[in-house]
Amino acid sequence: MSTRLSYRQNQAIEIWISSGRKSKADALRKAGYSEAVIHVPGKVFDSPRVQDELELRGHGRNGLGNRLAPRAEMAEASAPRVDTLDLSKVTEDQIRRLREQLAEIGYVPVPPKSTEVSAPLSSLNNLGNADSSKVFVDEYSESLSSM
Repeated sequence: MSTRLSYRQNQAIEIWISSGRKSKADALRKAGYSEAVIHVPGKVFDSPRVQDELELRGHGRNGLGNRLAPRAEMAEASAPRVDTLDLSKVTEDQIRRLREQLAEIGYVPVPPKSTEVSAPLSSLNNLGNADSSKVFVDEYSESLSSM
């Protein structure tokens, strides 16, 4: 008794694996098996030779060996965490060059988050007026010029 796979068995395995192990019947059909065998895929896929071949290829004896997603592992960062950056030694020239480089790549600085101020509900009616939007634009301009 030969321990090698037949041409059709090998083809069925190749087709089944390359199609994402979705349909054994389709793999058998494309490998040229008869309809009688296609209706009972276990006749081919449950044979000891095919099971051994699936295991050798890393798919487990039932062909489902790596169907499960690999486990994610936590990785440690190799660099120490920096909570704050000391920018006190940055010169005006360095800031100017940084602004120019950022402008070249199209970076637009994000305006600083506004601080919440409690106000009476009656003041909500004035949110859309020109004066309140002018104040926000002025604060944004000031924050840009201080960079």
